[in-house]
Amino acid sequence: MNAQAPAGPMTQTTAPPPAAANTTTAEKAPPAAAVPRTKNLAGPWKLNRDESTKPRDRDNSGRGGNGGGGGRGRSGGGYPGGGHGSYGGMHRGGMSDDERKEMQELMRPSETLDFTQDGAAIIMADDLERHRTFYTDGRKVKKSKDADNQEFDATWNEYRLVCEFKGPDGNKIKRTFEVLEGNQQLRETIHFTTGRNQREVYLRYVYDLKSGTSPAGTPASK
Repeated sequence: MNAQAPAGPMTQTTAPPPAAANTTTAEKAPPAAAVPRTKNLAGPWKLNRDESTKPRDRDNSGRGGNGGGGGRGRSGGGYPGGGHGSYGGMHRGGMSDDERKEMQELMRPSETLDFTQDGAAIIMADDLERHRTFYTDGRKVKKSKDADNQEFDATWNEYRLVCEFKGPDGNKIKRTFEVLEGNQQLRETIHFTTGRNQREVYLRYVYDLKSGTSPAGTPASK
């Protein structure tokens, strides 16, 4: 009789599939290429309240408890947009409805912004269907009587669109827009002075690019 080989582990004669150990790595999608910043604000944007100046902070910093125009004789008390609150000492002469709306636009951010660009014209539409056109070719524009359609002179400072104009009290207002690194957020800043003491006010609003939208300045994926 032939002797049988003792029981024991069989010797491995074939190599394991080489791709087995790298299956997880192979399935991972390659990282998205970095999108260069451009002078382009185009796209639909939605307000990010967590990263923006909060309305309650503005209300508490300027108005009296009921927003009734601030105390008598106090300069810089109250912001527009809160009932009949005053704006930087304007309570003496008062503001027209259009002037009040103009300041409310700055103090109460739109829930959405939609930018389109056509050469030197950058058109912004908000959630109240107000249109603001910013021209960057040096042309001089006149203030329109239509509060819902206004035009402004503007310039590019690197990737930031800068617009300066006078508010209802004659003080200068500086408004800027820029798409941040990664082209997924847009930041709006507003700076002006108010009252006889020229108290400075800084506002910042951050908007996220709406989901399913390509970053500003890039073609949509097919």
